[in-house]
Amino acid sequence: MNENLNKLKRAIHFLFRPGNALYLGILAIVLCLEGFQTLKDINIMKEIFQAQGVNLNCDPGTDVKCFTAMLEFSDAVPSHYGITALKIIAVFLFLCKMFDGILRLSEGMEDDPVPFAPVSVVPFLTPLKYIAGSILLALATLPIAFLFGLKSWQLCLILINSLFMPAMVMNLIGNDSILSMISPRAWLITINNMGLKNYLALLFFPFLVAFSLAFLLGILAALARNDGLIIIGMEIVAVLAAALVYMYIGYFMRADVPQGLSEAEQRALYEADTYRMDDAEKKQFAQDLLAADTLRNEGSFEQMESLLLPYTDPHNNI
Repeated sequence: MNENLNKLKRAIHFLFRPGNALYLGILAIVLCLEGFQTLKDINIMKEIFQAQGVNLNCDPGTDVKCFTAMLEFSDAVPSHYGITALKIIAVFLFLCKMFDGILRLSEGMEDDPVPFAPVSVVPFLTPLKYIAGSILLALATLPIAFLFGLKSWQLCLILINSLFMPAMVMNLIGNDSILSMISPRAWLITINNMGLKNYLALLFFPFLVAFSLAFLLGILAALARNDGLIIIGMEIVAVLAAALVYMYIGYFMRADVPQGLSEAEQRALYEADTYRMDDAEKKQFAQDLLAADTLRNEGSFEQMESLLLPYTDPHNNI
């Protein structure tokens, strides 16, 4: 518990390094602009509906005045393509920085300066793979919508993303594989090797921090009674919560080295991505790496390749 709390503190500190804070700020500003525009649109809608003498919750399919008010509102409010484009760009850059931060942390680069570039150790393709994997997951669960209704499908997706998003991200970054990202078997292996307590900490500690921030900002906004402050507070909390969830993952990517390893075996495992392995598998992997080094030095490259080949399948791409 104390170790996980310490990781949380380090994740919060790492988030506010200038190279990371820049992208949090960009996304928060764009979301605030979108929120202010939405608030303006809502006020216009209220005025139009009040002028027509209808309720905002009316049904345009059965109420002529409601339908007329909806048409008038559509004419009065233009499409906000500019803000939409800015949001897409800001979210993509945010994901790039988050995935880059996760990999930097897993590679032991926590104390190195965080570059201002959106990516430094992870390719631009990784966030796109994450988006593609999310779409494939939605399509794979789509039959639920036909069998049990749209709301059941949406609830299923919310549950999957809420409970297994860290495991999906860890498999995507660790294996650089969309198939590994959307594989329930890979999720369960990751959770099992991390330990359920660590995984629950990974899920709920960022949520508790976000809830605390939302509660405090909610009180301040209620006291101020200012819609603008409420929007700013909500967007800041949303961005910080999302960023903390992603960055906290980086501290769990590299598992603790098991006891009973020689110094040579520990050195062999230092750069390895072994969070999906149990202690016995880690020890065997370390021994195989050392044996591979020996075979390489002897020029026995075919034997070296055969020894390492089992570690290159889609679910174990070390």
